[in-house]
Amino acid sequence: MANSFFQFKQFRIEQERSAMKVGTDGVLLGAWCTLYDSDTVLDIGSGTGLISLMLAQRGKGVMVDGIEIDPEAVIESQSNVDASPFASRVNIRGCDWREFPVNRSYDLAVCNPPFFKGNSHDARSMARQDESMSAKDIFEIATSRALKRETGRLAMIIPADRQKEYAEESNRCGLFVNRRCEVLPTPESMPKRVLLEFSFAEGDIQEESLIIEENGRHQYSQQYKDLTADFYL
Repeated sequence: MANSFFQFKQFRIEQERSAMKVGTDGVLLGAWCTLYDSDTVLDIGSGTGLISLMLAQRGKGVMVDGIEIDPEAVIESQSNVDASPFASRVNIRGCDWREFPVNRSYDLAVCNPPFFKGNSHDARSMARQDESMSAKDIFEIATSRALKRETGRLAMIIPADRQKEYAEESNRCGLFVNRRCEVLPTPESMPKRVLLEFSFAEGDIQEESLIIEENGRHQYSQQYKDLTADFYL
């Protein structure tokens, strides 16, 4: 059974009520995405509030809006935010993000999207299914409503075997991959996840790779330790 909380260096994530618990995907995205020149950030599907709080910690003056459809997660994430040092800069909204009344344009949007195809209706399954937030939805709403035109960026983490699908949807909406990091569980593994950063400018792609564990289970690579050093105890 997952712990009811996860303690980070500067904040604590209670996760008993939320369908999606703290996981490597969210930590990677929160630590990896580019935050320079970002004053406003939108966290799409904010869950426990993990990524919102990570970005508030990383950007000293950054204002973060988190959107979450699951009422239980909204209650818990708001409590996590209120108990953190960043409560004045993080705002959690409970609503379907497709209906979120965007009243500002964001420098950066982040999303750890659902990635299972299926029709289960329990909270955890719904949180991880495409039906609740498809690639098409994410790119269309990010480009038409959320991001600052020309300068806005979108960062995501997705399964490695779905890169083509996401690239096609992003290009159709006028977003292009500028930065890509393949995530390998071990040095001998094929990439399992890919971190992607999109912008409105098409150009050279900054290619990276990241190994999570080396020399055995829970033996984290120095690269992974360096990336997450500001967060893990």
